[in-house]
Amino acid sequence: MRKNLKYYTAQSPKMILSILDENKKELEQNMASIISLGSAIDKKPTVSYFEGEEGLRRVLDDTLTSKTEILLFLDKQSLLNEDAFFDINEEYKIKREKKGIKKKIIRFGSVPTNYKSSTGPSEYEKITQVRYWSKSSLRFKASIQIYDNKISYQIFNEGRILSFIIENPHIYEMNRAWFESMWENCE
Repeated sequence: MRKNLKYYTAQSPKMILSILDENKKELEQNMASIISLGSAIDKKPTVSYFEGEEGLRRVLDDTLTSKTEILLFLDKQSLLNEDAFFDINEEYKIKREKKGIKKKIIRFGSVPTNYKSSTGPSEYEKITQVRYWSKSSLRFKASIQIYDNKISYQIFNEGRILSFIIENPHIYEMNRAWFESMWENCE
């Protein structure tokens, strides 16, 4: 007789169903873990990045879908020599006025000495409030818009335009709180 012989006996085919059933339960448990991991991933911020004038237009046009009031930080004085900013912004202002989307703007710097109030508010002025933050001499060639669980940045740097949109409710709420706190302390 050989010592390494193995003997096998056939099982009922119903055993296959039992084994499949056990594997199915294990697979369902693993899938539940994978799905919950996916939900955690969904909560991560999404970031979209654009370059150039077309990218700036895309980011500004995204704000035109806003269901919330747009909050804007802007250092207009630093952007005076950025022709693309003014041309694209003028187009954007017309579109926003047509849609009636409200905006609050904090402009960095002091209230301009040539600031004049018109005899009556224009349609644009009815949907736009501006305050000035003169407590800092900080200068920056950028703007930040806060709207609809999103933050967008438009950065002008040596002839280049870089634009980003970050979408996340927590980042949105933090920046909105920051804006509102500054808004209360503006001129």
